[in-house]
Amino acid sequence: MLQQYVQQAAAIRDSLRAVLLRWKEKAQQQQHHHEQQQQQQQQQQQQQQQQQQQHLFSSNPRVNAKYLLGLQQLVGAAVYAQQEMHAFVGFAQNNALKQGNSAAAAAAAAAAAADVAAGCRSRLSRVLLIKEVAQEQLIPLEVYLLFAPPACSFNDSNTIKARNKKPSPTELFAAAVRAAVAAAAADAAAAEAAAANAQSASAAAANNAATDAAAAAAAAATDAPGTDAEAAAAAAESAAVDAAAAAAAAATTDAAAADAAAAEGKGYKREHHEK
Repeated sequence: MLQQYVQQAAAIRDSLRAVLLRWKEKAQQQQHHHEQQQQQQQQQQQQQQQQQQQHLFSSNPRVNAKYLLGLQQLVGAAVYAQQEMHAFVGFAQNNALKQGNSAAAAAAAAAAAADVAAGCRSRLSRVLLIKEVAQEQLIPLEVYLLFAPPACSFNDSNTIKARNKKPSPTELFAAAVRAAVAAAAADAAAAEAAAANAQSASAAAANNAATDAAAAAAAAATDAPGTDAEAAAAAAESAAVDAAAAAAAAATTDAAAADAAAAEGKGYKREHHEK
């Protein structure tokens, strides 16, 4: 629309300029004709008739000069109006382009800020989930940070779909670690119980062997007279001592085996806990 106004102003300028040039040409012709009239004094009457017929605006030269000056000023005003209109159109176009560029830049900045905010919210939710799972102290927090889940779990939601949703990989992993630790603890407890049972059985066997040896020595002392009886008693006593020593050695061996089994169970438990 502004371009149309500029074109109209240019057309008005050109038409006014054409009128001005035409009237200037007529004024020059009249002046030249007036000079010819002064040279030809013999044809004064004919010249006066031609002057009356060829008046520019009126018969007064001052009025004709004022008319020409006004027309020239009008042409200048038309030229100025066309130039101002063209400058205004250029300003409007540049302003529109700047506004469009600023709006596009603002939209791009808003989109970038929205992306950054969404990324921050996602990272914050993941860190909160990691801390919540790491509170069980099964595995150090650094391990969870290495295997962080890609998204936040929605199992805490109240919707039916969320309640029926399967456990997340993090929950399954934590459950497997807890099960492994519980199995290791059960194995260690079973090993300790077996060691205690073996030690008590060894002690009972040693006591029974000592009792049997003492009874045999007493019986031999009762049956054998004199020196033979003393020798038999000494032999029975040495046999009882040997039996007690053997029982003590067996008990020591069983206790060492039980302690080794318990230590192995504790090491297995510690290894699973560290994993």
